[in-house]
Amino acid sequence: MSSNTTIAFTTKLRKFDGSGYRVWARQLQLYLEVKDVWGAVLKPAPTSLQLANEESGQADRPLQQRERPLHQLELQRKLAMTIILSALTD
Repeated sequence: MSSNTTIAFTTKLRKFDGSGYRVWARQLQLYLEVKDVWGAVLKPAPTSLQLANEESGQADRPLQQRERPLHQLELQRKLAMTIILSALTD
Protein backbone atom coordinates (compact mmCIF):
# COMPACT_ATOMS: atom_id res chain seq x y z
CA MET A 1 0.00 0.00 0.00
CA SER A 2 1.32 3.41 -0.95
CA SER A 3 1.96 6.07 1.66
CA ASN A 4 0.02 8.48 -0.56
CA THR A 5 -3.23 6.57 -0.17
CA THR A 6 -6.20 8.80 0.55
CA ILE A 7 -9.17 7.66 2.57
CA ALA A 8 -12.47 8.94 1.22
CA PHE A 9 -15.00 10.16 3.75
CA THR A 10 -18.60 9.86 2.74
CA THR A 11 -21.63 10.01 4.92
CA LYS A 12 -25.15 11.24 4.60
CA LEU A 13 -25.85 14.13 6.90
CA ARG A 14 -29.11 13.62 8.78
CA LYS A 15 -31.68 16.36 8.25
CA PHE A 16 -32.62 18.26 11.38
CA ASP A 17 -36.27 17.58 12.14
CA GLY A 18 -36.55 19.53 15.40
CA SER A 19 -35.38 16.76 17.72
CA GLY A 20 -31.93 15.75 18.92
CA TYR A 21 -30.38 19.13 18.21
CA ARG A 22 -27.16 18.60 20.20
CA VAL A 23 -26.29 15.38 18.37
CA TRP A 24 -27.28 16.83 14.99
CA ALA A 25 -25.23 20.00 15.60
CA ARG A 26 -22.14 17.97 16.52
CA GLN A 27 -22.55 15.77 13.44
CA LEU A 28 -22.93 18.88 11.31
CA GLN A 29 -19.77 20.39 12.82
CA LEU A 30 -17.77 17.23 12.13
CA TYR A 31 -19.10 17.11 8.57
CA LEU A 32 -18.07 20.74 8.00
CA GLU A 33 -14.64 20.03 9.51
CA VAL A 34 -14.11 17.13 7.10
CA LYS A 35 -15.16 19.38 4.21
CA ASP A 36 -12.59 21.93 5.50
CA VAL A 37 -15.11 24.75 5.88
CA TRP A 38 -15.73 24.77 9.65
CA GLY A 39 -13.07 27.45 10.20
CA ALA A 40 -14.90 29.73 7.79
CA VAL A 41 -18.07 29.38 9.87
CA LEU A 42 -16.24 30.69 12.93
CA LYS A 43 -14.70 33.73 11.23
CA PRO A 44 -16.55 36.97 10.51
CA ALA A 45 -17.61 37.41 6.90
CA PRO A 46 -15.41 39.73 4.85
CA THR A 47 -17.11 42.95 3.85
CA SER A 48 -17.66 43.98 0.24
CA LEU A 49 -15.05 46.69 0.72
CA GLN A 50 -12.47 44.19 2.00
CA LEU A 51 -13.14 41.91 -0.97
CA ALA A 52 -12.86 44.82 -3.42
CA ASN A 53 -9.62 46.03 -1.82
CA GLU A 54 -8.16 42.54 -1.99
CA GLU A 55 -9.07 42.31 -5.68
CA SER A 56 -7.75 45.75 -6.63
CA GLY A 57 -4.52 45.23 -4.69
CA GLN A 58 -3.56 42.36 -6.98
CA ALA A 59 -4.87 43.58 -10.32
CA ASP A 60 -1.35 43.76 -11.78
CA ARG A 61 -0.60 40.07 -11.07
CA PRO A 62 -1.60 37.17 -13.34
CA LEU A 63 -4.79 35.46 -12.20
CA GLN A 64 -2.97 32.22 -11.33
CA GLN A 65 -0.58 34.07 -9.00
CA ARG A 66 -3.12 36.09 -7.07
CA GLU A 67 -3.50 35.28 -3.42
CA ARG A 68 -7.06 35.97 -2.39
CA PRO A 69 -7.61 34.61 1.13
CA LEU A 70 -10.73 36.73 1.72
CA HIS A 71 -12.32 35.48 -1.50
CA GLN A 72 -11.41 31.92 -0.51
CA LEU A 73 -12.97 32.50 2.92
CA GLU A 74 -16.14 33.80 1.26
CA LEU A 75 -16.36 30.69 -0.95
CA GLN A 76 -15.88 28.45 2.10
CA ARG A 77 -18.62 30.33 3.96
CA LYS A 78 -21.01 29.89 1.03
CA LEU A 79 -20.25 26.18 0.82
CA ALA A 80 -20.83 25.83 4.57
CA MET A 81 -24.16 27.68 4.32
CA THR A 82 -25.24 25.44 1.44
CA ILE A 83 -24.44 22.34 3.51
CA ILE A 84 -26.23 23.72 6.58
CA LEU A 85 -29.34 24.72 4.63
CA SER A 86 -29.48 21.34 2.90
CA ALA A 87 -29.39 19.68 6.34
CA LEU A 88 -32.61 21.41 7.42
CA THR A 89 -36.08 20.11 6.72
CA ASP A 90 -38.50 22.24 4.72
